[in-house]
Amino acid sequence: MQIVECHAPRERRRFIAFIHDVYRGNHYYKDTLIGIVRTFLECSDTFTKSVAIRPLAVRSEGKTLAQCMLIIAPALPVAQVGFFEALPEQQDAVDLLLEEARTEARRRKFATVVVGLNGHLSYGVGILRDHFDAPISFDSLYNPAYYPAYFERQATDRHTLTTYEFDVANVRIDPRVLERLRRQFTFRAMNLRRFREEMLLFGELCNECLRHTRMYFDRDRVCLYELLADMRPFLRPEHLIFALKDGKPVGFVFWHPDLHEILPGGRPLPLWEIGLRYLCYGKRISMMKLNAVGVIPEYQRLGLAAGLVAEVHRYAYPRYSRGETNFVWDDNLPSTLFNRQVTDREFRHYAVYEFTA
Repeated sequence: MQIVECHAPRERRRFIAFIHDVYRGNHYYKDTLIGIVRTFLECSDTFTKSVAIRPLAVRSEGKTLAQCMLIIAPALPVAQVGFFEALPEQQDAVDLLLEEARTEARRRKFATVVVGLNGHLSYGVGILRDHFDAPISFDSLYNPAYYPAYFERQATDRHTLTTYEFDVANVRIDPRVLERLRRQFTFRAMNLRRFREEMLLFGELCNECLRHTRMYFDRDRVCLYELLADMRPFLRPEHLIFALKDGKPVGFVFWHPDLHEILPGGRPLPLWEIGLRYLCYGKRISMMKLNAVGVIPEYQRLGLAAGLVAEVHRYAYPRYSRGETNFVWDDNLPSTLFNRQVTDREFRHYAVYEFTA
């Protein structure tokens, strides 16, 4: 059993192939995030060029048993074990990856190894801990049921996350709150003709609104444009709504249809097939994804997040019947309370595991 660095083109292809091997035939897995894996393997965008990435595979007799990318982001002083995948009953192989991560952390004088963060919160966070038999929604991470056991016993700390689901018809915001908000703020949908500029604004607001969120750190605002550029054909103006105070953007909400509802699972999905299926079957999608809500700190206590969700509801109902949020850190009390107020129930649960270097 040995660790192999996966930098060469052939090794990068094997890294991708192993992901498809792990999930082949698992219809709850949808292959829409593989493009992000390729970006990290090839260091082909602004963010990946700004961090150190070591793609690693543990092999025995030529067979891959487990793999990950060790990611070092200058703004976050931890060694990240991201994009983790493994076959069942391979604790020794997983431990080998963890020990290599500890060695990397100590070499850089970091105290902590983190498992479950894929470079930045925008690219995926969390090891799924339940609902393995439910189709994963678009832009959410999925993994087999045996993954948490690889880390639960040894981790020195665990940070949990939750997604929430709701019936769109049930979303209700106090009319008095909405009346007050609409006297103070205006709302506008993005201008798709100025897509790059709107994404740069989105990236700038993310940094300002979310920089106090656990494990978030500021990125070059062009990173969000690069991340979402391939999604441009699937977006409409109302999928990104800005809140403005006296003409200045002070918040946002990003939402979109759950594209996974019309995509097959358990096999590779080229981008052209995703586009074709959306063109042919997009009107059948009944679920929406409330991806991100952000308000700059100065206005967070005014209930503006509720106003943004109410704007989404104007567009989403009755077109969509069901919805799911993106992850929320369970120790983020304001966000947790907000989601419990505007959604119906908790849904998926995730964890990020910490290890002492």
